[in-house]
Amino acid sequence: CSEEYLKAAKKFGYTTVGLTDFNSLTGAPVLFHEAQKLGLKTVIGEDLLIDNLLFSFFVLNEDGYKNLLKLS
Repeated sequence: CSEEYLKAAKKFGYTTVGLTDFNSLTGAPVLFHEAQKLGLKTVIGEDLLIDNLLFSFFVLNEDGYKNLLKLS
């Protein structure tokens, strides 16, 4: 997660930032904590390749995040 990205988002008036990782959620915790420090909300997602089709999943809450971890 780039601190410059988050600071720029804040500077330009964004209230929410997002991230989708491919077949993993490794960047999500870092984004969440760094964005939270700046008062930004986060949208966390994951792109999964299933039977040669790409699906994008986004979580609404902590339960969704836990469920997505199970798919990873």
